[in-house]
Amino acid sequence: MRAMSVEEAKLMRRPFSLSDRGRTFATRPRGAELRQELVAATIEGDRVELDLAGVLSVSYSFADEFIAAFVEEAHARNVTLSIQGASPEVSRVVERALARRGVLGDVALLDGPLAVDR
Repeated sequence: MRAMSVEEAKLMRRPFSLSDRGRTFATRPRGAELRQELVAATIEGDRVELDLAGVLSVSYSFADEFIAAFVEEAHARNVTLSIQGASPEVSRVVERALARRGVLGDVALLDGPLAVDR
């Protein structure tokens, strides 16, 4: 088996299951903590797949600090983010956080559009 090249490593898929870290998320400090964990686990060119299956609720402040702020930081590192498995309630909060930072269009939605009441 040959070693993976640096270029191949840059194109790595990085799954990140939020439900492995809890079921409800409500504070900006917790969002910042998990964002730093995710940033530390990624390298330039990664494709992060954020799985929200099993997450019961997130607050707007958590979604803003964890997901929306991560998307902003990811641009500089050529890291992409896709989201899957979100319930309609979680989807609404996440989409609002992304939209308020102007990064909603920068996230791939693997399950189709986030469910949002506009």
